[in-house]
Amino acid sequence: GGPVFKFSEALSLQVNCHNQEEVDHFWGTLGAGGVPQAQQCGWLKD
Repeated sequence: GGPVFKFSEALSLQVNCHNQEEVDHFWGTLGAGGVPQAQQCGWLKD
């Protein structure tokens, strides 16, 4: 990256789900215990 691209803690991931139940499971599980302000936007942050 050099000087043009600075370090970022961002990471993208994709989870393919078969139904809404799976979406709800991952949404609740991955976001549990994180930063509440990030959760409002659907972000995960420790």
